[in-house]
Order: sequence, then structure tokens, then C-alpha cells
Amino acid sequence: MRLIRKTVRSSGLIGRCPRIAMRAFIAAACLGAVAPVAQAQFGGGFGGFGRSAGINSRNLEQYADILRLTEEQRDVVQILFEEYMQETQDLSQELRSQMEGMREAMRSSDGGGDFSRFRTVGEQFGKKRQALQDRLLGDVRIMLTEDQATQWPRLERAIRRNQSLRRGFLSGERVDLTRVIGQIDLSEEQLAEVSTVLDGYEVDLDRALVARDAAQTRAMEQAREVFRSGDAEAGEELFEKQRKMSARVRDLNRRYAREIEGLLTGDHKARFQDAYKRSSFPQVYRPGRGQRVMELISAYEDLTQEQRDAIASIGETYERDVSNLNQQHAAAIEESEMSMSVRDMFRMRGRGGRDQGGGGRGNRGDRGDRGDRGDRGGRGDRDAGPGAEFVQKKRELDAHTVETIQRLLSESQAERLEDQLNEIRQREREQRGDRGRQFRRDR
Repeated sequence: MRLIRKTVRSSGLIGRCPRIAMRAFIAAACLGAVAPVAQAQFGGGFGGFGRSAGINSRNLEQYADILRLTEEQRDVVQILFEEYMQETQDLSQELRSQMEGMREAMRSSDGGGDFSRFRTVGEQFGKKRQALQDRLLGDVRIMLTEDQATQWPRLERAIRRNQSLRRGFLSGERVDLTRVIGQIDLSEEQLAEVSTVLDGYEVDLDRALVARDAAQTRAMEQAREVFRSGDAEAGEELFEKQRKMSARVRDLNRRYAREIEGLLTGDHKARFQDAYKRSSFPQVYRPGRGQRVMELISAYEDLTQEQRDAIASIGETYERDVSNLNQQHAAAIEESEMSMSVRDMFRMRGRGGRDQGGGGRGNRGDRGDRGDRGDRGGRGDRDAGPGAEFVQKKRELDAHTVETIQRLLSESQAERLEDQLNEIRQREREQRGDRGRQFRRDR
């Protein structure tokens, strides 16, 4: 979307022909809102070539586990994967060069250029990258034993989940319950019972994702007609159809989450509920500064009993209040997602409030905890958006809770706490840098 606006401005379309600029906006709205992955890929290529496509190092181990590869097989797969990554990176560089050349041509063109050229080139490169992935998978499949080959359908479903779930638009649509289960420590017996449900979940989710993605592809074609006609009403109708398809995936996740929850008890049940909520609304349920401070303080051995009792009381009040605010925040986001129009969404994104939404791309649904940055006003918290009032209330609650705790501490305890918080912030900055470098290598 950013590239579309930049290109429209630089080409002079807005000044020479406002109607053409409006058509470009409507088309971008349809492409971005109906299929968020397409929005990300306008500069990186349509047709599945952008960051949502391809196999990366983060899920390679998962696939090896699904196929039950031996150590020797894993070594061979790693070599094949490194070759695949080098070729995809070379392909990405070639695509970026072509895209930049077309952008330069559009900026220097009196007529503003042809946006469809971006799509055509992106589709061509998308097919090339898919061919590279197919070749990699074909090479892996050849080396499998007969028993390992029976797991191939599971592998294909896992690949589709990893590459398709991130296209989710609604909160809860991007959840992968197989990953949520992996976050809790189940016994072999519990895992066997849950696995029966997960087998059905993988099949049903795969079917829902295939249907949703097919609808997205059709919507992309229809969006081109909207681009030509400039029909905003048609764009809204297109958006609503895709929202219904997204809701089916979200509701399937919710149904299976309730079924899994019914199989668990005690601490495992509570941990699953917490992990599922954090996966559905990561921007809501990430730990606040108050929670982090209480976790650090609870490990202090030099606290007096009076201090411990007071901090425990503060913690109970904080947990009750933050739980209520989180529930209201999540409800506000969901209500906004199900009622907003295309224009509403882009007005919100224009204010920088996109990360307030649930399943949209700004969230990176699986990132979860962003640490202290969130309660000091990270990008998603700065501006108005659905639930912004609850973000502010949680920030105030955190500040009040931390201040109250600090008044209970001795000078040395308060200094120790600040040092620990600074170390955590530094470690998180380094981790974000490592993730960024890893992401660039995977691309």
C-alpha cells in the first residue's frame, strides 16, 4: 500500500487526474483488505512470491520431525535447503531490481505508467519461486523410506498452514493450534489424547484455508475490475465476502480450541487457555510492565514478610484489573474487525493504528510479547484504533502498579530492579535485531 501511494504521488496522477488516483486507491483497498498478503507483495511481487511464500529455516526442523528423518537424512536436507535458499535470494534480488526499474520508468513517464506490469512480473517470479520449492520437496521425497512417505500429506498440510495462516485478517484466524499445544508441557498420555483431536483439526483447517485462499485469488481478479470501474461499493462488497471466509477459519480454530480445552485439566488447561488467547490477540495479552516487575520482585530473597504480603495483595488486584481490561480490549478489536469498512480500515492505518487490529499484518500474530516497549507506547499503541482507550488504561494501571511496588522497596532493591529491567530491554533489542537478520536471510 505504501508503494502504491508513493508511486501514485511521484507519477503525478493525483495532480493530473484525481479520478485515476481514486481508482488506484480503491484497487489497493480491495487487494490489501481482501488479501493482506497481496498488499505486502505489491513491491515484492504478486502471485505468492512475497514473504508469505517459500520454506524458511524456522520451519525446516518442524518438517524434518513430521517426516521422522534420520540424522543422515537431515544433513542431506540441510544441504538441499541451503542451495534452495541461495537460489531464492538470487531470485529476490533479481525481482527487486526489475521492480525498481519499473518504478523509475513510472516516475519518468508522463502517463504515469501501467500498474499491471508490477502484477505480471510478480506473478512470473512467484511461479519461479514455487518451482524452486517444488524441486526441493521433490528431492526430499525421493530419499524417504516407505514408512516416512506415509507422513507426506501431513507435511503438505503443515507447509500450507505455515504459508497461508499469516494471510489472516481477523483475530484468531492466524492461530495454529498445533503450535499452541507445543507451548504447554503435556504428558505422553495427554498428548496422545489431544493428538487425536489435532489430526482432525489439521485436515479441517487445511480444507478451510484452501477454500479461503481460493476465494482470495478470485477476489484479486475481481479487484482488477474494481480498479477499472472505480466502484467503491463493489470494493466494500468484495471485502465483506472475504471477511466471511476469514471468519470461517477463525471459528474453526475456536471450535477446536474448546474441544482441546475440554480434554485438559488443572494447570495444563489454564496454560492452554492463556496460550490460545495470546495467539489470538497477541497485542492484547502481551505481558505488561506491571506483570514483569512483579515476576522479578517475587524472586528477591531479601524481601521482608511485610513486603511480600503487600506485593502479593498488589499482584492480586493487578491481575484482576488487567484481566478485565484485556477482555474489553479484545472484544473492542473483534467488534471493529466485524463492522469496519474498507475506508474505515485505511483511515485507521493512515493514523498508524493498524497494530491495534487483530489478525492484520501489522500484528505479526505469533510474536506475542514485545516486552516493555508495548507499555511505553510502541507503534501500535501510539494512535487511535479499536480498543485504544483500554491500551491507555492498561498503561496507566502498569504505571500505578510499578510506582506502588517501588515505594515498598529499599533503595538497594529499587536499584537492582532498575538494573534488571535495563538488562531485559537490552536483551530484547538484541533479539529483535537477530530476528530481523534471520528474516532477511530467509527471504
